[in-house]
Amino acid sequence: MWKTSPKKTTLCLCLILIFNLVTGCFFSKKSNEELYTEAINHIKEKAYPQAMGILMKLGDYKDSENLLEQIRYLIEGSYICNGTWAVGAITKDGRVQIAYKGDNNKYTGTESLNNIKAICMGGNSVEALTKDGKVITTSTISKEALLNFKSDITREIANVIEEVSSWDNIKAFKANYPQSAVAVTNDGFVYTAYPFLGKKDVKAISKWKNIVSIADGMGYIAGLKKNGTVECRVFSYPGKIKTSKWKNIVSISAGGDLIGLKKDGTVVSAGTNKFGRGEVSTWKDIIAISSCDIYTMGLKRDGTVVITEGATERKIDVSDWTDIVAIAAGEYFAIGLKSDGTMVLSGDCSPSGIETPDVLNMKDLFVPEIIIN
Repeated sequence: MWKTSPKKTTLCLCLILIFNLVTGCFFSKKSNEELYTEAINHIKEKAYPQAMGILMKLGDYKDSENLLEQIRYLIEGSYICNGTWAVGAITKDGRVQIAYKGDNNKYTGTESLNNIKAICMGGNSVEALTKDGKVITTSTISKEALLNFKSDITREIANVIEEVSSWDNIKAFKANYPQSAVAVTNDGFVYTAYPFLGKKDVKAISKWKNIVSIADGMGYIAGLKKNGTVECRVFSYPGKIKTSKWKNIVSISAGGDLIGLKKDGTVVSAGTNKFGRGEVSTWKDIIAISSCDIYTMGLKRDGTVVITEGATERKIDVSDWTDIVAIAAGEYFAIGLKSDGTMVLSGDCSPSGIETPDVLNMKDLFVPEIIIN
């Protein structure tokens, strides 16, 4: 048997220790400044999910948190809206522009909306988030008028109106107003004005913390946490939505299924996969997602768009779209905001009895830019 003396053994151990210390200096983890520079390069290349993944690690280093919020706002696309039969968008001057060819009594009153950060058209009116964190609406339905009907349903809707009007410090929201609304605050909590939720559901959601984005699906509500994991509360969905193993998520979108965008530009889904709306596992280089009850859209880094097969049932074709910066999926058509502030649309809502909106006259629309200090 080969043996060594205690002195030689000690010498070998010292040499190994010195080698590890020296090589550790050469192969040490990247510094915050190196990571920050890498994130900036990703931003310049429009590799936003990858940039977000790095910025999430950097915390309050330099303007990392601010950059993270800017990117999140850009890719979530809340400055455009697919309103089933109408299209909405925020203009460069912070107002709201609507394209709609149906009943003239719908979507009126938008001239009063200004200083707007996000919009939603889930019902027959336009709801908007102001830059100072308030949710306002063009709806003329009042709490008092609803209470005069003295029914359980109208009482619940009246409560929604009252609750939403009292909200403050809101970061993002989703609404099917005045039937329901859900919002996330700037400090990471979630508000629900939702008659369909049971007391246990409301209590569970109220305990969510560190939420940075909210998604309101068909029978469930999901919240994206600051650490890249996802909370989800199912209350009337015809199946299971499992997100407990999700991580490294930078954006979520809720429709028939819950869709998640990962920091590497790939996409995951949870739900029943009806119409193939969850067939997104092969997608790559995605920077934004949008889903509805029938199909899912993905915006690629090069400004083109991919879409699941369910869209063909609505005669939606996005194969020739280019220079897109934001997307929104809807029941009858899909919309895309172009880098020049114009809008494109594919689909047809005329079978519903309402003409497809004409977006050709939508111009000077707001296109967010990432400001690097």
